[in-house]
Amino acid sequence: MIDETMSGVGSSSNKKIESAKHFAPDLIYSVILYREFNSHELVLMHNPYRIAGYKWTGEWSDTANEWDIYPDVLFEISQDHSIPWKR
Repeated sequence: MIDETMSGVGSSSNKKIESAKHFAPDLIYSVILYREFNSHELVLMHNPYRIAGYKWTGEWSDTANEWDIYPDVLFEISQDHSIPWKR
């Protein structure tokens, strides 16, 4: 999920963003897919850079608790084969 806590995106600073759940500054990411499931907005983004320390670990990341709290979302995603993401 993308929200205002992603400060530093697009900034001119070369410093690493303090939280590893943010995107690396000054880089462009591709939005692959957007879906809404029961009022949850999920965005699948492609990170072609693989820069160490910059992997999304916030809400709805691969290891986030939201998948366990809202199993209906995981079920819906698993049923839709057009969605190229998995937990």
